Amino acid sequence: MELVRSGKGSYASLGELYDKKLWHELTLKMETVVRTEDDAVALLALADDFLPKFEAKINQLAYAQILSAILSSCVEKKALAAETAIERLDQTVDQKKGRLGREASLFLSMEAACLRLDIGQPVKDQLDAAKPIIDSLTNSNTAVFYKYYSACAEYYKKFGPPEEFYRAALSYLSYASEDQIKDPVTLATDMSLAALAGDLYNFGEILTTPILAALERTDLEWLGDLLKACGRGDVDHFRTILMDHDLPPVLVARLDFVKEKIALLALMNLLFETPSRSRALDFDAISRRTRLDIDKVEWLVMRAMALNLVRGQIDEVKQSVHFSWVAPRVLDDHQIAHLVTQLDTLNDKAKTAFDILSDQTVDLI
Repeated sequence: MELVRSGKGSYASLGELYDKKLWHELTLKMETVVRTEDDAVALLALADDFLPKFEAKINQLAYAQILSAILSSCVEKKALAAETAIERLDQTVDQKKGRLGREASLFLSMEAACLRLDIGQPVKDQLDAAKPIIDSLTNSNTAVFYKYYSACAEYYKKFGPPEEFYRAALSYLSYASEDQIKDPVTLATDMSLAALAGDLYNFGEILTTPILAALERTDLEWLGDLLKACGRGDVDHFRTILMDHDLPPVLVARLDFVKEKIALLALMNLLFETPSRSRALDFDAISRRTRLDIDKVEWLVMRAMALNLVRGQIDEVKQSVHFSWVAPRVLDDHQIAHLVTQLDTLNDKAKTAFDILSDQTVDLI
């Protein structure tokens, strides 16, 4: 309180708002001060001497965000040990859980989880305990979901598997504002590598988000192009990019798997582009599209069926496959344009059929 009373500018404003009991305005001012203050000592003074005087009078999720921001900023500035910040967050949740409510308690717990991850402490049990709470929340502030999925993404980035990191990062992106993403290039790189190296065959979501734009005009722009080529099942472009660039270790380690994935996605895209009435494809057509030797086509189709990416029947005598289903996926702009063309063709055929029917059955129509 001494800092506020003796301070100038922003700190003087805090004291005035407190004296007038303008709690909402005080909350907004505190958020601004915490976001812009570089002096860790001053921030700790706010958390220790000023915030406790009105914390019960303001929105509890806002209080949790202010306290978390102060403690994480002080840890980042080396003015506070991470262990000390974690202990304070845990104590706040334990001692004030009844007042805080589920959302604010969860936010503080996930802030503690993020700090634990930074210093190598276990957090899996903490994340597992938070999952049912997150699933039960409705009409909640997005900040709670942002903090939870931020912690999950950091955990799976460190410990895997890559597909879980990818899913958590997608959820994180859906709740994070642009200014909350501190390093979009790193996030775009990590998500691209996870999509390529993980057991994922539907990663159109990342292709429709703005995050890949962070790679443009950087040394890693080719990685975004590789992901787009993989999503389209463009084997030739995919191979060209692989040959022209030094691959990150994670792709080198799973190169055979990634090559199998591009072949599977090429097959899926071939089916997507083929009209449903013509989905009896011979091995030769599949071989040409996937760039595999014809003696490997049957294995590829069986692999796709085992992964539930396609369904159908293989005719070994006729060297063909009759496909009845292909797994739905999020479409990129190129695939949507193809779908529009197919719908236009269907519309034209329906109109032609209607005109013929009209001419030949005048009395009925």
